[in-house]
Amino acid sequence: MNTGKLINTEIEMKGSCLGNTDQHSDPLDKWYIRDTNPIARGQFAVVYHCTHRITGQEFAAKFSSRVRLGIDSTKDILHEVAVCAMLKPNVRTVQLCDVFSNEEEMVLVME
Repeated sequence: MNTGKLINTEIEMKGSCLGNTDQHSDPLDKWYIRDTNPIARGQFAVVYHCTHRITGQEFAAKFSSRVRLGIDSTKDILHEVAVCAMLKPNVRTVQLCDVFSNEEEMVLVME
């Protein structure tokens, strides 16, 4: 079975973003290599540079905490994902490529 051909076809179909906006339960580290130092840090999120393990493409991974000030903010993060999905046809916006989720945080992988 030649999985390399399947992967290349999938990349050509999806363009610069490799995955879809469905949530993955896999850890981010299974598909991306994350730098140790953050690019940016906010009150509720940290952004890291990451590289796709198969293609070598570079992305930004935004790690957003699900709990903010003791309140579950999953709904707010999912709203951000929905807005990014709506803007996907527009080439002038930053594209959301993948979403990873676990109990503590959600990770948005963007161009």
